[in-house]
Amino acid sequence: MFEAIQNASIALYCKGVEAVNTCKARVKAFFSDERGLSGIVVAVLLILIAVLLIAVFWKALSGWLQGIWKSITDTGTPSDPPQWT
Repeated sequence: MFEAIQNASIALYCKGVEAVNTCKARVKAFFSDERGLSGIVVAVLLILIAVLLIAVFWKALSGWLQGIWKSITDTGTPSDPPQWT
């Protein structure tokens, strides 16, 4: 009886060690996998380029848009607001 318990505990210990080693191997494989890295790098670079282009065009177009807005608002004549009776 004692030998059966001892064999069961040894078998359980071996299964536990095997499970821990398998888990370690999977975690190591997960962190060393670089398949999706290039897609992430491309996405980050495209976002960076888009933000830089928006900044350049915003700087260039802001003066033009302010001029147009000023010409629109200056040419109109203010009118009295409608009276509600």
